[in-house]
Amino acid sequence: MTGSQLKSLREARGMTQAQLSEFLGDSTPGTVSRWEKDVHEIPHWVEDKMLNSTTVTLPLDALQQLMTLASERRQDFSELLATAIRSMLHQAPAADPPADPPADSPADSPANSPADPPANAA
Repeated sequence: MTGSQLKSLREARGMTQAQLSEFLGDSTPGTVSRWEKDVHEIPHWVEDKMLNSTTVTLPLDALQQLMTLASERRQDFSELLATAIRSMLHQAPAADPPADPPADSPADSPANSPADPPANAA
């Protein structure tokens, strides 16, 4: 779990850092702040407590697919769901490709190059 993910979960619950530290126990608002800023690594027990108290809403077809998969694997459904959520949390975020300016941008046009004087200058 990253700091931004922890912050998103906290904010989704309408909690302040102080309220989250009280909910978690064994932490302070300053510690929560440092976790959210990725100054300190978030302990696994914090991730566990946050995920165990998180409500997940799924479309019925997705729920059915997960239940079928759990049955096929002879795995407890809640364990399968928790594993899937943890896997998502620990995936490296995809890097956004750099934004390229449009090819026909006037700023990039050779006619507007700072080295060339305007065409009507004499």
